Amino acid sequence: MNNSAHPRLRTAVLAVAGCVAITVVEFGAVAALALKITAIRNNLAEALTLTVVVHAISCVSFLVGLLWRSGVTPHVLGISRPTWRLAHLAWQIPSALVVLIAIQATMFAILGGEDPIPGRGASDDITGLPPVFAVLGFIGIAVLTPLWEELLFRGVLLSSMRGRWGTGIAIAASSVLFAIVHGIPILLPYVLALGLVLGGLRVFHDNLWAPLAMHVTINSIASAAILGALV
Repeated sequence: MNNSAHPRLRTAVLAVAGCVAITVVEFGAVAALALKITAIRNNLAEALTLTVVVHAISCVSFLVGLLWRSGVTPHVLGISRPTWRLAHLAWQIPSALVVLIAIQATMFAILGGEDPIPGRGASDDITGLPPVFAVLGFIGIAVLTPLWEELLFRGVLLSSMRGRWGTGIAIAASSVLFAIVHGIPILLPYVLALGLVLGGLRVFHDNLWAPLAMHVTINSIASAAILGALV
């Protein structure tokens, strides 16, 4: 294998294209089957929960395979031995949460008190999930999804861009792509800010564990709120 200093642009493009393709195929298949099969349509929440888990595992597997074949070493992506510098997360995560909450609150105010997250009422359906599916959903959203997203955006993309255009452009560009991929226009400011925070943590700590910890924390808070409705 070729131990390149950073992932090649071709590798980064393939990584994004592959994950997008996996997303379209897997979630598209569930949508198509739900239109044709009554059992799936009547249990759509359960089907989507399983799809989230399978999707995350598929993306991680695809990325690992692609990076291995491309000769990209884990260290280049920020997968290295944790150091005591991670102790800074004790203040960085709470500080980032305050900023992100402020952004959400600002959007809420701009919308005149309307819920800034479209489809929030759909969470009522999620809270009706059997406990086993709720737990699977929590694992998929809070752990597995941050894993593949950090590997892609702060691992492959940021590392590839940083080697060509410098740290500032790499953080900004990967954050913009991160926001666009999430696909909800009203949430763009929030997701963009989150991307910038995660990119900053990746550079500050020089590893992927810091942004992963932040991302898992954010997703866990959201998922725990849903699980709390079941108890």
